[in-house]
Amino acid sequence: MKGSIWRGNYIGDLREEARELGFVVKDSTKLYWSHLGADYSRAILELDGELLKVHYYNDLLSYTDCPEFEGKHKGTVVVPFNEFVEDVLKMAREYIEKWFPVDVKIRFDVDDDFTPEDYERRKNA
Repeated sequence: MKGSIWRGNYIGDLREEARELGFVVKDSTKLYWSHLGADYSRAILELDGELLKVHYYNDLLSYTDCPEFEGKHKGTVVVPFNEFVEDVLKMAREYIEKWFPVDVKIRFDVDDDFTPEDYERRKNA
């Protein structure tokens, strides 16, 4: 990887990075980088018209000699962009409605620095 990760952001030529990982990306598409919350993994999201191509690469799986994982360390998943956005918004809403209150309760119980004002600020954000 010629680029680098700094504060969760990719710095470098992302198109070149994608191609070095073996992905075919167009010259004119928009590219975004993410680790998708998983250590030792990379995802390059390519917006190609109405489609979102999620090019994923798992560094740890690339070194395994387990036959059931052979060749599964990288790939591309193509989804309609609108459906992707709808799913992300649905998951965000579910988190806010169901899990954020649980998260806040845990923080109140274990984090003495987390105040009711912090909760109100986050709840109304």
